[in-house]
Amino acid sequence: MKIITPEESKLIDSLLQSKFGIDSLILMENAARDTLELLSKITNNEWNKYNFLIFSGTGNNGGDGIALARHISSLSPNLKVFIVGDTNKTTKETQKNLEILSKIFENIFFIQETNEGTKIFNKDRTIKQELNLIYEYFSINTIIVDALVGVGVKGTLRNPIKEVVEIINNLKEKGAKVISIDVPSGLNLSLKKSEVLKSTIAVKADTTITFFSIKAGMFFKEVQNFLGDIVVSNLKIPRNVLESLVESNVFLLTEDYFVRYPEKDISGDKKKYGRVVFVGGSEKYTGALVLALKASTKTGAGYTIAITLGKYDSIIKSQLPEVISIPLPSKDRGFFSKEDINYIREIIKPDDVIVFGNGIGTREETKEFTLSFLEAFEDNVIVLDADGINNIASNKEFIKTLKNKEKLIITPHLREFERLSGQDNVEEDPFGKGQSFWKEMGINLVLKDNVMYFYSSDGEIWISNLNKSNLAKGGSGDILAGLIGGNVAFTKDIKRGVLLSFFMLGKASTKAQEKYLTSSPSPTDIINEL
Repeated sequence: MKIITPEESKLIDSLLQSKFGIDSLILMENAARDTLELLSKITNNEWNKYNFLIFSGTGNNGGDGIALARHISSLSPNLKVFIVGDTNKTTKETQKNLEILSKIFENIFFIQETNEGTKIFNKDRTIKQELNLIYEYFSINTIIVDALVGVGVKGTLRNPIKEVVEIINNLKEKGAKVISIDVPSGLNLSLKKSEVLKSTIAVKADTTITFFSIKAGMFFKEVQNFLGDIVVSNLKIPRNVLESLVESNVFLLTEDYFVRYPEKDISGDKKKYGRVVFVGGSEKYTGALVLALKASTKTGAGYTIAITLGKYDSIIKSQLPEVISIPLPSKDRGFFSKEDINYIREIIKPDDVIVFGNGIGTREETKEFTLSFLEAFEDNVIVLDADGINNIASNKEFIKTLKNKEKLIITPHLREFERLSGQDNVEEDPFGKGQSFWKEMGINLVLKDNVMYFYSSDGEIWISNLNKSNLAKGGSGDILAGLIGGNVAFTKDIKRGVLLSFFMLGKASTKAQEKYLTSSPSPTDIINEL
């Protein structure tokens, strides 16, 4: 599913009108109908059992709420509608819906900021200066619809909307269910993480029904407590038409992208499903390589092969009998060096996928080995992970000299990426800073944060927040590298292999979280659930 920015959302709205003649009032009506369908599921069509409070602003987002109120008024007697803001600034579409609603429904209240503070009016008569009046309409079966402001909000909310947002959140704490239309009011939507996190005051929805597609910023873990469950509405417009209107190359990986792991042909030979070769391990770090190998054996790759130092060969063979372990001739040396290249050439085949760097160490000899290795095997798909990345961090220009950069997959976490790219404060804008490095280098980049970013050499960017648990623990990156190597060997497709690995890691970490009752399962727990 494409991820669109607020600006692209507005562009779609405009193009639907100019290109297809779909009036804004029709889109508003479709938004109301789709939200009504959502509410019918929540209430099980038992409308009389619930009290409905609809808070609408004066923009088009508010018009969606007012159109929805017209439908609910025919289904439930327990409805109150609050128009929040200066009605002199109401958009013409929202004003039209308000005029219609006013003729058939009486319980409409106006909340405005005056010189004496925020007041509530009904037919221009002051009812009460305090917004506490709203609490009188509350019951345990209250459903609140937030249609205050849409995707265009910038900066901090001001009164009266700010006060209303605080009241909505207070009512939620008391047990009300909150449904936000398009976006929780007050939430800044951006692909820049630091901008999204400025949303300190916003509606905390139980469900957000958003239009056209997932919006930028909605995938960040830090805003999930504002969004609740996300439902995407096409506004009765075919999906292919919507996606043709914007040229976004940014996609969200959803659970329905892979219903299940791709099946093997029952008559297929193991040679058909590829070989993945791991080069790693050192005197200090053998566990990282073992974790990566274990993860790879959970994929569909036909062969998982380890090339490691002679003195650690027995560790792999004892723990992973399903892995073909090939020791280097030098049994006593605790690190890789350039002299090993020729021996490794005899093992690796042209179609092999290579995973390089897990536990390999950062000695000067190993740094030289890393550069020589990348040059020697640049015709192979290489997953460069962990110390493999650290070993080229001081020489990123070297990447540009490789002939087949589109076959290189670099998989740093944020700190490794800062060292490699030379950029600071990447956590403020991981998407943007990853994108600039990717464009400069022409590689495949997997950037690991609490969400995963994949910048594909074919020009697409994919984002995954499928992992529900906290993966900030040593070893989780090794698991991902092993999965990517095995899945790329199996599928013979870099993008499909990486996305399949995101999917597997997300599902397994969620299962481990539920099974072991922890928000941060161990790497071994995750591997057991693959």
